[in-house]
Amino acid sequence: MNLPPTVLPIVGRLHCGRNIGIYCGRRSGEVPEHAHDQLQISFLFGPGICDFRWRDSDGNWHEQRLHGPQFLMVAPNVTHACRWEKESDLVVLYIEETFWREMLPEGITGCSLSDCHTGATQDLVAWQITWGLRGLYFENDETSGGLLEEIAGSVAKRVMKVLGGLARLRAPSGPKLAAPLVKMVEEFIYARLADAIRVEDLAKKVGLSLAHFTLLFTRATGLSPYKFITRCRMLRAKEMLLTGLHRIGEVASAVGFPDQGYFTARFKEYFNCSPRSVLLHGHLEPVESPDLP
Repeated sequence: MNLPPTVLPIVGRLHCGRNIGIYCGRRSGEVPEHAHDQLQISFLFGPGICDFRWRDSDGNWHEQRLHGPQFLMVAPNVTHACRWEKESDLVVLYIEETFWREMLPEGITGCSLSDCHTGATQDLVAWQITWGLRGLYFENDETSGGLLEEIAGSVAKRVMKVLGGLARLRAPSGPKLAAPLVKMVEEFIYARLADAIRVEDLAKKVGLSLAHFTLLFTRATGLSPYKFITRCRMLRAKEMLLTGLHRIGEVASAVGFPDQGYFTARFKEYFNCSPRSVLLHGHLEPVESPDLP
């Protein structure tokens, strides 16, 4: 498997199999523009934030801000680059054509983001299998190479089934909200999760009309302000539940749901599992990456 130097690990390790290369590690800073022959599937874990840039078929550069958890599929030979605003654990699969053609016989172009398909980002099965892959990877067992590729293949097939043939990541057209203002809005939201948050308040925070703010914010993040607020509430709720230190009612109140029943319903809708199951199975979540050379 031939991978260009720009995609080799900064902090992490790369395992190259016959059909799938597997990178597990942590990313920060800038990754310069590059392209590769393989289909790439990247799992970005929360709370990572990445400004992802790609070049379209006409040679024009476009940018999309990614917020973990998300996964992204990039077609072979698509030039792309990224800048990490928040460091993130990352699992990346580099898939040879002999493998991905089985799932995508018509081929693949451009980029596909999990948020383009309802429920994809919240596919806990895909995430848990990926964390299992990551945990096995860091065991450093030389005999587990075949198992690593088998698990990676299962994850890749699940992602390709969900994202293959669906809407591609579209280049936002027109002006969008500047990155520092997006960050300001995000910090404003996280500081007030326990309270009612109106989109009008976010617009006032950056000095824009409601309509103009909604347009620019959606172009910058790929999510409407309302969906972005919901995302922040759900991610914070999951983080709190995983600590095992809070009751479900406490978590609900902390993220703006005074009614525990309604919170539970929304959480199930978002993650396809109950708050109780996350509370009980928090041990399935990842531990810190080991120190790597």
